[in-house]
Amino acid sequence: MKKHNLLWIYPLFFFSGIPALLYQIVWQRSLFTLFGTNIESVTVVVAAFMAGLGLGSLGGGYLSDRIQHRLLAAFALIELSIGTFGLISLALFQWVGGTHAGSPLWELGIISFLLVLLPTMLMGATLPILTAYLVRLSGSVGKSVGILYFVNTLGSAFACFAAARYLMGHLGQQGTVYVAVALNLMVGGGALVAHLLTKASPKPQQSLTESHDPSPDLSPISLKIPMAMLFAGMAGFISLSFEIVWIRVYAYLTRGEAGSLAYVLGFFLIGVAFGSLIGHKISADMARKGKMKTLRLIFILLVCANGVGFLLIPLIGQMIQFLDPYALMDRQSTGGQIYKMFYYYNLSLPLITLGSALWGAMLPFLSHISVKADSKAGSGLSYIYVSNIIGSVSGSLITGFILMDIFKIQQISLILGLLGLLMAWLMFVVLRDRHRQPLWRAALTISLAAVVMVVWTPVLYAQIYEKLTYKKGLKKADIPLQTFKMVIENRSGVITVSNKGVVYGGGAYDGTVNTYLDRKRMKQKEPGSGATVYNNVVSSYVPAAFHPAIKKVLLVGMSSGAHAQVLANLPELEKMTIIEINPGYLEVTRQFPEIASLMDNPKVEIIINDGRRWLQANPEEKFDLIYMNNTHHWRSFNSNLLSVEFFHIVRSSLKEEGLFMFNTTNSLEAKRSATLVFPAVTQYNLLIAKNSPIQADPERLRAVLTNYTIDGQPVLQQDSPASKRIIQGILHRLSRLKSTEEIQKLTAQSRPITDDNMGHEWRRY
Repeated sequence: MKKHNLLWIYPLFFFSGIPALLYQIVWQRSLFTLFGTNIESVTVVVAAFMAGLGLGSLGGGYLSDRIQHRLLAAFALIELSIGTFGLISLALFQWVGGTHAGSPLWELGIISFLLVLLPTMLMGATLPILTAYLVRLSGSVGKSVGILYFVNTLGSAFACFAAARYLMGHLGQQGTVYVAVALNLMVGGGALVAHLLTKASPKPQQSLTESHDPSPDLSPISLKIPMAMLFAGMAGFISLSFEIVWIRVYAYLTRGEAGSLAYVLGFFLIGVAFGSLIGHKISADMARKGKMKTLRLIFILLVCANGVGFLLIPLIGQMIQFLDPYALMDRQSTGGQIYKMFYYYNLSLPLITLGSALWGAMLPFLSHISVKADSKAGSGLSYIYVSNIIGSVSGSLITGFILMDIFKIQQISLILGLLGLLMAWLMFVVLRDRHRQPLWRAALTISLAAVVMVVWTPVLYAQIYEKLTYKKGLKKADIPLQTFKMVIENRSGVITVSNKGVVYGGGAYDGTVNTYLDRKRMKQKEPGSGATVYNNVVSSYVPAAFHPAIKKVLLVGMSSGAHAQVLANLPELEKMTIIEINPGYLEVTRQFPEIASLMDNPKVEIIINDGRRWLQANPEEKFDLIYMNNTHHWRSFNSNLLSVEFFHIVRSSLKEEGLFMFNTTNSLEAKRSATLVFPAVTQYNLLIAKNSPIQADPERLRAVLTNYTIDGQPVLQQDSPASKRIIQGILHRLSRLKSTEEIQKLTAQSRPITDDNMGHEWRRY
């Protein structure tokens, strides 16, 4: 077989990586919509994907041993099958999700696994099959795995950028799937043509393991497959765990922008891709450099990989203190618009590429030193690959689901760094030549690195979330950072609270801890941020103007607890159910006297769950008021609570005269979506929607405000001039409400938010 035949393989496997990642982005996003975005649902969905890939790898390895003359044809059939499934995938997910919404966690895991089992198994089978084909050409496992993994992972990285920059925002989920299907068909057709043109299978070349110089110093490193599987699993565990930690930091830094997380994944995959080239190069030069030099190089790579992973977060925190986001903007005269050339935090993303590249070299290297370059290379590679996937799944589950609920981010980084150093030490011990490579140098290096990590962790990670929150820029670099009163880290996210009681959920403003109606008392200045923050808790006082007797309330999202405390003290309230996705907010509530009583209020039931998921699971529950002071409309997954489909769920959960109040965060699309579902809408800070005409009763609201008490204490002083002015101001705004027709006219040109287009989630910039 001539080398020019390889020109068929590399482009095909590059384009094969694009739809695989697009499917992962879209399918996971779709399943999160159906089954919830709480950490439990997210974990089982991601684990189901990884498990399918692992089983597919084993299947591909088994198949490659038995169809050695039809490997390209098998690859073509796999790609065509994936594309066929892609065509019906979203419709299938919707049908299954509609019948199993709100299922128990164990059932959710089984359903997610079964839904994605076939396509992910097919995806996982491609690498062993093409590796077996390529080994027959090159005679080297390391070279074959390295180059294939490079082109395929590079395609996946390209898919991340394409999805974030254009596909998801402009084509939506279904349009992105159609692009992936077209690529599958193109790759499958190309592979079929390649198979027909090549016809005869290439003859195996002599294995590199049989052609080396027999002298001890030049003998290639060898490792038994079980030990290689152990190291591949450890590499997968550590690298994916670091990725989870990095994604959390960037999610906090960017306040949860969906596109930014795709960029993080893209840069991570670029690193893995080029890391596979490093492994390819090491494998190719192993016989020439000799065992000692190769082992020393691998040892240095592992130590550096852990160093970069450990130092990445402090470096990000330090960089953004001296980067002015307003300086990184390209001001264009056309239309007077301002476009950002890059997000200012993108300047730190190459650090992720560096860290992941060093880990990406492990798979081809371990494959080369443990898998024979013979007719069973595909199955041998599948064992290494599936071990790497098992380690990756374990990293996702253990780090994301357990460690993040126990330790802070700096402690997790330290644990991962030390574990990586342990892996470097074990590999050196196992692979070294006992007579020529003493242990003391490696032991000294590992010990010094471990001591440096342990000693410097408190210094390097000091005030890390303050740095990520208050992005000061050069002009304010001399202003000391404010220290947060509370930092709560758990598997559901990060909550930080300033000394002024300002709450940040995942880095985004999430409310202020107060229940004041006096605007002067509500106004607060955040030191170091330059921002004036208002807690518009007045919205939770006004439902009485639109409903004669609010007895049953559903609050989706507890946030700072201020709105919850006000609603819990409605005069005629009998029961309020609070659905909160992050249990850390309960801890915030307990720490502030003005809202702490909420936790012991017998009328209040707090459930930790995804709001949409809970409503779908409890269709029999009907409410007088459903209230959502939700976060910014452009943040990840928030369109799940602003889509037309969700509003239909809400409408069916309201009583006949029930109210739905939610925060549009100035999104015309969110307002437009509500007008398409509810017959009547208006706005008083929050948008107000009803199944029947909206009629405000100012006198009833006046009476309620005059006598409103929280914990037995009056909110306003009766008959005081200040209280009268406050009530008069609230009633004045009540008299200026927009009608349904006015809001419909205002939003007529806006695109409604759907589960498919996801609003502004992927279109913020």
